[in-house]
Parts: sequence; C-alpha cells; structure tokens
Amino acid sequence: MAAIPRTLFRLGRNFLKYRLLTDTSIRSDRFGRAHMADLAARFVKNNEVVGSYLEFGVWRGSTFAQFYHTFRRHQLSLPMYAFDSFQGLPEPGAVDTLPGYEPFSAGQFGCSALVWIDCVLYESARATLEFIRPLLQDGTLIMFNDFYRFKGHPELGERRAFTEFRANYPEILVTDYAKFSSVGQTFLVHTL
Repeated sequence: MAAIPRTLFRLGRNFLKYRLLTDTSIRSDRFGRAHMADLAARFVKNNEVVGSYLEFGVWRGSTFAQFYHTFRRHQLSLPMYAFDSFQGLPEPGAVDTLPGYEPFSAGQFGCSALVWIDCVLYESARATLEFIRPLLQDGTLIMFNDFYRFKGHPELGERRAFTEFRANYPEILVTDYAKFSSVGQTFLVHTL
C-alpha cells in the first residue's frame, strides 16, 4: 500500500518538473542536445541565416546525426561538416595535430550558420575558434557543449578560449542565446 503514494508522488513530481516547469533557462536534461538542435534549426530557418553546420569534436557522431535529423524535420538544407582526430582528447596544453593530413582552410566551407564545439580543453577550443573566425557572420550560432565544464571555472577549457577569442576580436559581438544540458552554452554572433 505504501508503494502507491510513492508512485503517485514520483508521477506528480515528474509532471511538475517536465511539463509545467519548462522554462528553458532551467538547467536540466529536459533542455539537452535534442532541444538545442531544434531551437538552433528554428532560429536559422526563422531568421533566414544561410551557411553551413560545422561540428568540432565528433566522437561517435551522435550530435551530428541529431542535427541532421532535426534539419530534415525542419526542411533545412545546410551543408554539414564534421571535424575530429578520432584519437581522443589531447593532453592538456598540447597542440592538436593529425600527421599526414593537409589542414582545412576556412574558405572551403563558406559562411557558418551553426557551429557546434565539443572540444572540452582550452587548446582544442582555441584552435577551433581561430579556424572558424573568418566563417562567422551576423546570425551565426556558436554552441559550446562543455562551456561550464571544470566547475565553470573561467580560466579553463572552452570558456577560457572563448573569453580570449572575444578579447582578441572585439569587432565580433556576441549575445548569450541559450543554455543547455548541465554545461552547455550558446552564443549568437553579431558582426560589424
């Protein structure tokens, strides 16, 4: 008999948490990668942002697949590019290199509409931001999967790389756009 009130409590709590409290500013798994992909696709479509989807840090490709299916659902036709060494994360402080391969040049991809950065570490994120700088346009969304990793410390990881990037390129303005999962952050780019 005690199991029924406990079950009803859980159902009520989950209804409140996942149905009534759907404010996207609340950090939870409710607003995770799938919701971020949907929000980004709707932003690009509604604002007619033209460009490519670039993903840095692919691992198994699940985020790439998520965006592919979201774009199809929203009838968006964005060129999609994925970048990864597939050798795991570099040692902190090391420079990422992939012997035997020619480096990509930014001009190969046109402008970017959406950029997903899942680099975790500072060096990788810094190199990624330098690479995408010429591709940024007014309306580009930059999505950092691990922005608040390392307990949100501003001197570590993707957060440090983005802070330095903004200081080095003051002509690129950004607006906080959305938070997702427990450590993700998205910014909207404005170019002068």
